[in-house]
Amino acid sequence: MKTKKYIVWPGYVTSKLDGDRHYISASQLMHLHGVQISECVIIRGHEDHYKLRRIHKDLIDLSPREDGKYKSYGQPPEQIAKKMKYGDRVIIKHGATAWMREHGYWIDGMGDSIDGFTGKITKDYTYLAGNDTHYAVDIGLDFEVGINPKWLLAL
Repeated sequence: MKTKKYIVWPGYVTSKLDGDRHYISASQLMHLHGVQISECVIIRGHEDHYKLRRIHKDLIDLSPREDGKYKSYGQPPEQIAKKMKYGDRVIIKHGATAWMREHGYWIDGMGDSIDGFTGKITKDYTYLAGNDTHYAVDIGLDFEVGINPKWLLAL
């Protein structure tokens, strides 16, 4: 049996970025942090957390964050990744803004950051070769934002 390293605590969070309330599942948390399910213990409440914490003091807590900034502890497991499609609700991962600025995709009208924003996929450009912005996502601006799929997580 692989050693457990993380306590995964799914739940609701109100985003500081858009003010919406979202449920972040255990699989989404593992994907956001880039950890394998075999390294995790998934809990459902305060009592489970308290009991587990008394036995395993060195486990790292993974829970929903209001600021959308999730520390990466490894590579996302392939079994969690899924092909997104038109109409899917998504969250923009931490780091997307920096990547977009670095690659020349940032538009001043997007504000300071779109990391942690949620929205809906409105167009799929994955069939276009050499296109870094594979999906158009409506995040509530006056225009859709083109985003590389590596910066999106399906909700």
